[in-house]
Amino acid sequence: MINNARILKENVLINLNYDVKRLEVWKEEEGIIYRYHTIIIPMDAIGDEIDLNAIDKEFFDGVHTTKISKTEVSLFFSQSVSNHVVTIKEMYKEINNTVRDISTILDKFNINDYRLICDFYSEIE
Repeated sequence: MINNARILKENVLINLNYDVKRLEVWKEEEGIIYRYHTIIIPMDAIGDEIDLNAIDKEFFDGVHTTKISKTEVSLFFSQSVSNHVVTIKEMYKEINNTVRDISTILDKFNINDYRLICDFYSEIE
């Protein structure tokens, strides 16, 4: 879990969508794209009641998919603008910005622990 007191030291999963055929035509300077992420909130981090619509309204681009199980709530997002990343340092900056923005919003709902999954992929079709 990410705990807002220990931001970006743990529990950010980076998915790198890998396609061998795309790799043949991909140029390193093209970098990769960061557009999608998933927030996973454990049920024990949520109070007795939570308004998912209110959380959705807080996010600029909105929640695209919400899944609820006995143990967690998963919120899938797509940013309206894809961010091109070429270096690992740029990747860390994008993730840091995402964690900061998400933590600010979830703090409003007294949610302090969550996991973040960031999806990176090549833009080649």
